[in-house]
Amino acid sequence: MAGNPSASNQAANQLEVQQQPQDPNAIIAAILGQQSPDFTGNAAGQVASIYAPQYQAINNMKSQATTKSAQADAALKAMYGALVGGINNQVGGINTAYNNEKNSISGAYNTGQQQIGNNYSNANNEVAGLMQKLGIQAAASDPRTLQQNADQGAFLQSVLAANNVGAQNAASQEQKGAQTYNTEQANASNAAGTQNRWQNQQNLTSSLNSLNNQALQVQSAQAAAAQQLAGQYQSSWVSQQQALANLMAKAQSDQLDSQTKLEVAGLRYGTGNTAAQNSAYAQSSPMDKVYGIASKLYGSDTNKASAAVNLVLSVDPNSIQNPLQFISKVISAKNQNTDPTIRSLSDGELQSLASEVFNEMKPQTQPSYGQGYSYGYQGQ
Repeated sequence: MAGNPSASNQAANQLEVQQQPQDPNAIIAAILGQQSPDFTGNAAGQVASIYAPQYQAINNMKSQATTKSAQADAALKAMYGALVGGINNQVGGINTAYNNEKNSISGAYNTGQQQIGNNYSNANNEVAGLMQKLGIQAAASDPRTLQQNADQGAFLQSVLAANNVGAQNAASQEQKGAQTYNTEQANASNAAGTQNRWQNQQNLTSSLNSLNNQALQVQSAQAAAAQQLAGQYQSSWVSQQQALANLMAKAQSDQLDSQTKLEVAGLRYGTGNTAAQNSAYAQSSPMDKVYGIASKLYGSDTNKASAAVNLVLSVDPNSIQNPLQFISKVISAKNQNTDPTIRSLSDGELQSLASEVFNEMKPQTQPSYGQGYSYGYQGQ
C-alpha cells in the first residue's frame, strides 16, 4: 500500500495531544493499596462468641471438680479423724481393763495365801489341843512339834506369792502389747487417711490438667477459626477491590478503545484512499494491515516504522485481556528500551499501532511474538 505522509502526520499530531491512557495496573494498585479494615479483630470477636460456651462449660466442670474434691477431702478428714480418735480413746479402757485384771489376780493370790495361813494355824491349834487332852502339854508347847506344819504353810504361801508376781508381770506384758497394737492401729488409720486425701488431691489435679488441655485445644481451634474467617473476609474484600479496579480499568479501556478505533479507522480508510485501496486493505493479512498502519503513521521514515512494528510485536497480546493493558505494556517496553530510534517514537503513534496489532493479531493462533518471525520493515 502507498504511504500517505500528510494523513500520517495529521493523525500522529492528533494522537499526541490526547491525554495519555492511565495504566490499569496503577489503577488496580491504587485501589488495592487502600488499607483494609481490621478483619483480624472482627473475626476474633465473632469467633469468640461462638467458642464462649465451650470455655464456660470447661470452667463449670473445673469448678464442679474442685467442689467435689473439697467435699471428699472434708469427708475423708472427718472419717479418719473419728477413726483415729476412737482408737486413741481405747487406751484408757485398755489400761483400766488390765489394771482391774491385775488387781483381781493379786486379790486372788492374797486370799489364797491368807487361807493357807489360816488353815495351817487352825491345824496347829487342833494338834496342840489334842496333845493337851492326852496329857503331853510339854510336847505341845515345844516349838519343834508344830514347826513342820508352819514351814509347809510358809512354803505354800511363798509359792502363791511367786505366782502372783508372775501373773502380774504377764498381765503387764499383755497390757503393753495391747497398747502397742492400739497405737499401731491409730498410726495405720492416720496414714491411710493421709494417703486417701493425697490421692483425692492427685485426682483433682489430673482432672484440672485434663480440662486445661481441653481449653488449650478449644483455644487452638478458636485461633484457627478466627484466622480462617479473617482470611475469608480479606479474600472477599480483595476480590471486591479487584472487581472495582477491573470495572474502572474496563471503563477506561472501553473509552480508549472507542477513541482508538475511530483514529485507526481514519488511518485505514483515510481521506485520499481509493475504493480499490480500501478494499485491498480489508482483504490483506493481519501483518500487512499492521505494516500498512505503520506506513501511514511514519510515511517514508522506514527506520521508525520498522522499529515501531518490532517494538509492538515484542509484546505478546495472548496473555493480555484488553487493548488498554496491551498499549500500556508497549509504552512501558519503549520506556525501558535504550535504542534512540525507539525512544524517539511518539506514544500516540505507538498507541494506534498497538491497538491495530491487538485487534488483528490476538485472535490468531500464532507462535509467541518474537519467536519464528522476522520483523524487519517491509515497504508497502
